[in-house]
Amino acid sequence: MTGFAASKDLLSGVLTVALGAAVMWAVSEFPVGAPVASDPALLPRILGIALIGCGALLVVVHLVRRHLGIAAADDADSIPLDLPEEAERAREAEQADAPPVEWRVVGGLSAAVAVYAVAAFQLGFIVSTFAFVAVASLVLGRDRSRRSLVTLAVFAAVVTAVAHLGFFELLSVRPPDTPLP
Repeated sequence: MTGFAASKDLLSGVLTVALGAAVMWAVSEFPVGAPVASDPALLPRILGIALIGCGALLVVVHLVRRHLGIAAADDADSIPLDLPEEAERAREAEQADAPPVEWRVVGGLSAAVAVYAVAAFQLGFIVSTFAFVAVASLVLGRDRSRRSLVTLAVFAAVVTAVAHLGFFELLSVRPPDTPLP
């Protein structure tokens, strides 16, 4: 196993465990004895435990492979690339084949998520969700024809309606008190 791949596995596992621990810490103030139907921290607790378990599994697999000296397959033929120059050529070939990062899309989606996180609780869930889905679709999409925009509006309305029904009707989550719906 190459040192770089090994350190990525170990780092990924440790960071996943840390994320799960952060989730568990964030919901630690919630009451533990609440009934399952009304426990607001049930899903975050399950996700936190799952993250900790997955991260720990990554770390354990990495440590066992390292102890046994098992090399990871770095190429399509499952032949370990032990020579540094072969590994470097393979890494360069992967980077050459990878499409360039579209920073406009990354920035647009990041901004949309940040605005939505605030707007959903300050303005209103329905209006904010509709706007978020529409803006995110515009950032990700390429076509701006009239038909495409109508389809996007219908899609945003359906996603908003399904989210509203799922959270507020089926799960009986209390909607935030906001000036808009």
